[in-house]
Amino acid sequence: MSKKLLRSIFNYFLLIVWCIVIIYFSSVKGNDSYKQSLFLVSYFQDFISYNHLKLIVLILRKIAHFSEYFILTFLAFNCFKSKKKAILFSLFFALSDELHQNYVAGRVMSFIDVLIDMLGSFTYAVMRGFYEKKSFEKKEKQS
Repeated sequence: MSKKLLRSIFNYFLLIVWCIVIIYFSSVKGNDSYKQSLFLVSYFQDFISYNHLKLIVLILRKIAHFSEYFILTFLAFNCFKSKKKAILFSLFFALSDELHQNYVAGRVMSFIDVLIDMLGSFTYAVMRGFYEKKSFEKKEKQS
């Protein structure tokens, strides 16, 4: 097998594994998912009020959404070699993931979460665009 084929297989493998990770987290029941998030910030419970703790959990969960889809778009781009296809893949996955959560006990479909997911995707695409522009400019200077 050629290096290019092996790299392509590896990229698709990583994308599939990441999709499974996202599906796993989406499959956790609502109360259990919240308890997992609360556990992460429980070390601060002696220093801040419960309401502030809940706010931190909410922010942490939204950062997780953003990060999951930033990474998903990165992995999708490595497979499809197109920002547009990577973003469309991420959008489809975000919508299907939220629809899936609608059938998990204690979870609901959230359009806000899809928007946060897509913010992560677009952030990757913009950063990729800057990187490509810089690489192009650097090559032009060298020639």
